[in-house]
Amino acid sequence: MNLAIILNQPYPYGYACTNRIHYYAQGVNEAGGKSKIYIPNPTEYDTCTAKNHHCNGDYKGVSFEYTCGTTTRPENFISRRFAYYKGLIKTAINLYRDRKEIDAVLIVTNALKPLLFFKIVTVVLKKKYIQEKSELPFYNKSPKNIIEKTYQKFYTKYVYKLFDGIIVISKPLYDYFSGRVKKESRILQVPVIVDASEFLETKKRPSCSYIAYCGNFTQAQDGVLNLIEAFKIIAEQYTNLRLCLIGEANKKEDKLKVEELISKLSLSHKIDLEGYVDRDELVKLLVSAKVLVLAKPKSLQAEYCFPSKLAEYLITSTPVIVTNVGVIGDYLSDGVDSLLAVPSSVQSIAEKITKVLSDEKMALEIGAKGRDIALNNFSYQMQVGRIIKFIDELPCKSKII
Repeated sequence: MNLAIILNQPYPYGYACTNRIHYYAQGVNEAGGKSKIYIPNPTEYDTCTAKNHHCNGDYKGVSFEYTCGTTTRPENFISRRFAYYKGLIKTAINLYRDRKEIDAVLIVTNALKPLLFFKIVTVVLKKKYIQEKSELPFYNKSPKNIIEKTYQKFYTKYVYKLFDGIIVISKPLYDYFSGRVKKESRILQVPVIVDASEFLETKKRPSCSYIAYCGNFTQAQDGVLNLIEAFKIIAEQYTNLRLCLIGEANKKEDKLKVEELISKLSLSHKIDLEGYVDRDELVKLLVSAKVLVLAKPKSLQAEYCFPSKLAEYLITSTPVIVTNVGVIGDYLSDGVDSLLAVPSSVQSIAEKITKVLSDEKMALEIGAKGRDIALNNFSYQMQVGRIIKFIDELPCKSKII
């Protein structure tokens, strides 16, 4: 099965979605098919801070191309519009050129224009059209007026009928989209995925005594302020222990809240703000930690989402502490393969961390069983095999709706 992927995310260096889509493409290639990732939009905002500089190439066996001709977002409006439409048209031309070698097109974006545009392209080319969804639509965008309310209602009622198939990350999302796709469409639930070899082959650094978190420095999404407060509770008992926060905040005010809380709690000398690190360094930081923590609070997003970083946490064999939100409890058991904390409870998070640090034997056992959960459920090779079968069996009607 040969797959063309249209991605509205940085590549090859990006976010959780970037890694997930890369594994899709890598898995297709390893199964004997061909895949290519097209990025129609510039994804870097500044040349100095850009992580992706090449407009095309090969990353770990996966071909990719920024069809807009640049990875960096142009400064003026006209140039940005030109790059945007150039990217769409060039992608369509490439799909037409390679039409005999493509079985399906997978698109990863929520933007309406490209969704409609590539629907027309796939109808003309008679290719299966699939979307990947890992979050609830508009979960963080409450309509401000009647126009936005009408748009969101139209979008959720009609847009998902464009697709022959949808790949979702959780059972709640499966249920949500089941009533919104066309009758002959299919939905496949694929959980978080991970490349086990990337973590199991990485050696643990000696003499490391820190708790690690990786992700967005946002309280509403990942509860990072709760984690800092929980660390304050145990910091005096474990004087040599540090907290390593890997990642950044999407908004300046979120990062400011983190910095202000660290200063208020007098923890500046005990907390390392690593920022974004390259993939190799990230893997080493996760593998070498004493404990890995994810403190998601209860929210609409958490109920429908399945945090991608959880698979990477578990595969390290490091004991994992995670709040019991959404579908996490469907895969993990408290005290067996992880420690499940009460959402938004600073005291519960602190108690779970203390429990792991005070019992090394238990920590090792939980880490090992957590790795087994990841190997048995989240291996990208196994999950991509299911995706290939799903796409092969999709009916392709080649209709607009």
